Amino acid sequence: MNKLKVLIVWFQALNGIMEYYPDARTSNLQKSKYLKLYSLAHSLFMVCGLPSIYLDFMLTNPVLFYKIPSNWFDFGTLFSIVLYTIGVFLAIHVMRFQKSSIQRIYDELKNLDLINPVPNDLRFLNIIQFIKLINISTHLGVLFYFCYLYIGTTDLMSWFYIIYYVWMDNLISAMSVVMHEILWKICYCSIGMRLELNQLLSARVKLQKLLQLFKRQQDLIKVCSKFSDTFRHLLLWYSLRTLLICVLSGYIVIRIQITRKELFFSGEYAIFSLTEFYLLNYMAEFVADLIPDTIQVLRLTDPQDLRIKRAITWMDVQLSCQSTEIRIYGAITLNRRFCFVLMTEIVLNTIYMVQSDYFFLE
Repeated sequence: MNKLKVLIVWFQALNGIMEYYPDARTSNLQKSKYLKLYSLAHSLFMVCGLPSIYLDFMLTNPVLFYKIPSNWFDFGTLFSIVLYTIGVFLAIHVMRFQKSSIQRIYDELKNLDLINPVPNDLRFLNIIQFIKLINISTHLGVLFYFCYLYIGTTDLMSWFYIIYYVWMDNLISAMSVVMHEILWKICYCSIGMRLELNQLLSARVKLQKLLQLFKRQQDLIKVCSKFSDTFRHLLLWYSLRTLLICVLSGYIVIRIQITRKELFFSGEYAIFSLTEFYLLNYMAEFVADLIPDTIQVLRLTDPQDLRIKRAITWMDVQLSCQSTEIRIYGAITLNRRFCFVLMTEIVLNTIYMVQSDYFFLE
């Protein structure tokens, strides 16, 4: 394992997501009973302390709560409390009760990874990985800088609230890393399968290898369905979180007189949420293109062997009835169009909130 993967594994382990640690000698993940106990204690602490500590923190702490006469801001703050509480519970639910499903997805993706794409084919995936790393690192750095600014100026209880808030945010960020890793690996496997299909069809096709590739494609389609089913609650939550945070941040910047430091924190959190959501939708759209691209390649092929031609026709018909789209409850499809629709909603709702405060329509 390279150093970046080791850092990601330890980040997930420290936030109670992983029960494994990277072995320096074998470069494999080793299960640890101590990390298992730590993960359980971490979950219990978050569940037991969240309702009382987080509500009290947001409603009574004067450092982070603006005392301004704005019904929109009061409503947005209250809704963010409820939303973040739900988000932490959902992350813990997935971590504790969907663990076996996530492990099966990892195992199946490992078995499907038979062809390594060339670097040119992975250029955009490496760029996505780099942006994700920069985004998470910047956000963590801002959170720690936030702690550095306020720990010395607040009492012990306020200091504890701030640390608890950072811990909650790290838990949600660690869960987003899990979803990002799985989607990235699905994209990686789909690129490998497209490359293998082109190699098979450009040479003398062997029926057995073609059927083996089709079976692996079917397994990848099932993995996409399992991903949508396992993370459907969190995917919906991330959509609502992005909408609320960006609208509230835009309202604060336009409507409220704040300092540069507060403007920096508000803007960073909005950009972080929107970037995370865009990367998720971008990879989901790439995964959804697996079946249309495969069908296009199959239809451009005209083999001489009658058995190969029948197999390709059968694959074409079978794939035409299937989909690799990442959906939320089967109703919302994750893609860049959905991301831009959400951006439009952010702009419209921010303008509406500001207009309602200034009574522009009267």
